[in-house]
Amino acid sequence: MPDVETHAVRDIGKQYGKPVAILALSTYQHETCPAYGPLRAALVESLPEDLTPREASDLADTLIDKVRRHVLIAESVPEPTP
Repeated sequence: MPDVETHAVRDIGKQYGKPVAILALSTYQHETCPAYGPLRAALVESLPEDLTPREASDLADTLIDKVRRHVLIAESVPEPTP
């Protein structure tokens, strides 16, 4: 797992646990393939039970966006020169 993905998993995992963080990462990685729907559904189902379905869905989108931001930030930082 590239460093940026590890960082995203750690960041999300601190608040929601590693399984949720890994599901968020996997869902992000599969946004353009048929696996996205089932992965997103699994992510929603893995969130705290005290959330309404709408809150869980919104939180899932927020976590996927959080992974996306980690990746976009890492891509925008220039590679260090030796």
